Amino acid sequence: MEFPCIPKRILIFTGHYGSGKTTISAAAAFALAASGKEVTIVDLDIVNPYFRTADFKALFESRGIRCISPVHANSNLETVMLSPAVDAALRQHSGYVVIDVGGDDAGAVVLGRYTSLIAQQPYDMFYVVNAYRFLTQSPVQAAELLSDIEAASHLDATHIVANPNIGASTSPDDVDNAYSFAVNTSRCLSLPLAFTCAVKGIAPLCKTRPIFPVSRLVKPVWESET
Repeated sequence: MEFPCIPKRILIFTGHYGSGKTTISAAAAFALAASGKEVTIVDLDIVNPYFRTADFKALFESRGIRCISPVHANSNLETVMLSPAVDAALRQHSGYVVIDVGGDDAGAVVLGRYTSLIAQQPYDMFYVVNAYRFLTQSPVQAAELLSDIEAASHLDATHIVANPNIGASTSPDDVDNAYSFAVNTSRCLSLPLAFTCAVKGIAPLCKTRPIFPVSRLVKPVWESET
């Protein structure tokens, strides 16, 4: 599986809560590492304690991916601090850095701490949209949210990523039917639509292209396997 874009050194994934940023960030890191690249994935989500890249740190490390997460992530401590390793990863100017940002403008505030370091280097900020997600069900709503995210992070989005899904029951038709929403959002924001995501089981059946197959690492409690 290859990442469907020519990657810049820094890849940032942002969007609405539950849009699938963590899943796509992980898939991007896996794809880059599989092609022999040096990859660091950074968990900047200190807003939502339930869906974190840090939960899969062992999995990343087993694939040669360095994982940087907030200090005290995966603990019962309420206070979290950003690791100085984030600054170091951004300053070293080698290898790829994949950044999983917390949801909405609240999560993007944390990203803003690193604006000066990121803006000095080649980066892409992918805005993940889900046509079936509450509060981003119209291109206008999606555009308004991105405006808030850009203001909070002091960084400009470079691409749209479509991640249309309704959970485990998502069908190829659900993915294909949301294509027009992604295209209209792209036009509304004057940003290119980079690719559409679908879980590996249905990705080959989707007509939408380009398609990026992903694995649903993060699942709601009611969908978790027992």
